Amino acid sequence: MKTKAIIFDNDNTIAKIYPDPKNFWLDVFVEALRRCGGVAPQGQAEELMIAYYRNDDFIDKMMHAGVNCDYDEFQRIKGIVDEEFRLKTINEGSSHLFADAVEIFAWARANNMKIMVATFTTREVVEAYFQKAGLQKPDSIYDWNDSMKYSWKKPDKRIIEHLLDPYGINLDEAIMVGDRITDIQTGKNAGCRSVLVVRKDEDGEYSDVMLREIESEKANSPESPKIPDNIIDSLSELRGILS
Repeated sequence: MKTKAIIFDNDNTIAKIYPDPKNFWLDVFVEALRRCGGVAPQGQAEELMIAYYRNDDFIDKMMHAGVNCDYDEFQRIKGIVDEEFRLKTINEGSSHLFADAVEIFAWARANNMKIMVATFTTREVVEAYFQKAGLQKPDSIYDWNDSMKYSWKKPDKRIIEHLLDPYGINLDEAIMVGDRITDIQTGKNAGCRSVLVVRKDEDGEYSDVMLREIESEKANSPESPKIPDNIIDSLSELRGILS
């Protein structure tokens, strides 16, 4: 089956997040807390951030941190902070598209493939990355504001369907590419091929943790949607997979 669309995650898949994903997300989270009247207890900022992403008693923990808004308002504020921080680092040049992403976009365009992005940053940020690199913007983007509107988060397959349906592209004609297991699950849940890109220079030891989890899934649940069809170190390897 000919591939007609490649759906990319953004953070750490096509774009370098400054200074690294974990610390960037933590900086955004702490600033969002501050704007909502809260402050993380000494040494607990990362724990609180993880509770937020996992939705693990976060409401109660927010109250203890002094946050004076509800969860939906915190989400809205965090989206604003995230966009502000990212646009600043893009303009400074410290956050940018990876070279292998720019290369594979050119190859995909030359082979008449649609380029799509499924991310939880904003459309403005994604388009700024592409504009900074002098590239045509993606054909379709599912962004933070879409997730707020529809309440679909990875690994919800409706994200993939939302991107493909306007172009009449079938699920088996698309491939999902990301750097997290949730990206793989999103593609698999939708019935797409899924490719994991592992950027050890960016993720450090987390890459090893993730790869061990995948090996465990292979041994214990061979049909698990957490298992990618391919694991690559560079997006350039997509040429061989899709040719």
